[in-house]
Amino acid sequence: MAKIKIGGMITQDVLYFDQDSSRTRSETFYNNTGVPVYPSPAYNPQSKFSATDIRMPQALNRLNVAYSNDDNTIRGFIEIRGGTNAGGGIDVLDTPGNMSAFVWNYAWIDWVLSPNDFIRFGRQTQAFAIRAPSQMVGSARGHVVGNGFGNIHGGTSRDGIRWYHTFTDTVKLEVMLLDPDNDGAETIGAFSPQVIGGATANVLEENWMPRIDVALPLNFGNVRLWPSGTYLQQKYDQVGPGREDTIDIWGLALGGQVKVGPLTFDAEVTYGQNLANGNYVGAATGSGAGMAAGFSANAALVGNDAINDSKVTAWWLDVGWAIGPATIHGIVGSSKFKREDDITPAGTNIDQTTWMYGVSIPISVAKGFTIRPEIMGYDLDTSANVGNTTERDFGKEYLVGVQFMLVF
Repeated sequence: MAKIKIGGMITQDVLYFDQDSSRTRSETFYNNTGVPVYPSPAYNPQSKFSATDIRMPQALNRLNVAYSNDDNTIRGFIEIRGGTNAGGGIDVLDTPGNMSAFVWNYAWIDWVLSPNDFIRFGRQTQAFAIRAPSQMVGSARGHVVGNGFGNIHGGTSRDGIRWYHTFTDTVKLEVMLLDPDNDGAETIGAFSPQVIGGATANVLEENWMPRIDVALPLNFGNVRLWPSGTYLQQKYDQVGPGREDTIDIWGLALGGQVKVGPLTFDAEVTYGQNLANGNYVGAATGSGAGMAAGFSANAALVGNDAINDSKVTAWWLDVGWAIGPATIHGIVGSSKFKREDDITPAGTNIDQTTWMYGVSIPISVAKGFTIRPEIMGYDLDTSANVGNTTERDFGKEYLVGVQFMLVF
């Protein structure tokens, strides 16, 4: 018989959030760029910031419906999420975001071709860099699964088509074509526009090929591996004569999991180029690190004819120790963003490294109901180089909280 199943997730965070004075100053006075944006701040940018939140994180409050036909050859899944979004990146202003941010997070159809093959159409997770650490508290403050602090996250939904093939119980293959995110990932005006009739016009992004993800999940029992790769090219029309008009975006990732008795070791390492220019989550910081430099109105870039590529190296390690109904997760991760401008020295240079470290302890209280105490620290680099040769202190953030989650 055809089946319809309704499910969902209800989650609330109760937390204390703290930013040191350097972090507060970078968000309010320097706006994450190292360039003052307020000639005379209305409040003291030297002071630290702290707040208590009781919020329903948008990413973790969900309602979904799953469908399968009589012979399970056609399946469907649709999910809506709603709650409190992250507060626009300037947490010192204490803006909790849109309290009714409802989105269609997933909406896909599975067409089962054979016992070993099916194709998924619609809004779904990506195939690239799909693993994530067990960091869950603080989504409304911009912190979940270590985005930007070691994790290039693949769980955020994307529109695409994915083919799943099973070779054996050990080896599987996923090949995915995703929407290339035309005119949506970066500031298009960052490229030198063509001058038309004495007026300046924005360049247009004209991608003829989709983003491509390939993954090869491997299962050896207590040892599992998730190698994957991605490629996307952003191409622009009406760029100034003689200047580059494409950005090549690519990445490689390897996730792994090893189980030894009560211990579980989870990790992932990702290396990529210009990922923040595409639709990749966690590939940039608030300072813009991770994006290729194009041709902007910045005087230091006038006359440049090349695009300066940005590299990111991200990794995280999550060690879990199961003790009765609880699992203690020790988490550490880091992302290093590097861009070297060999045409205009220091004009668009980036050298920024972020870190996360802490403990998360999900406790299973009843079927589907989990209480998770969590303590995390986030370092946005106290000696970063972003756009010039002067070091910038982007400060640190700390979060202590408890999450209550029901999955049904």
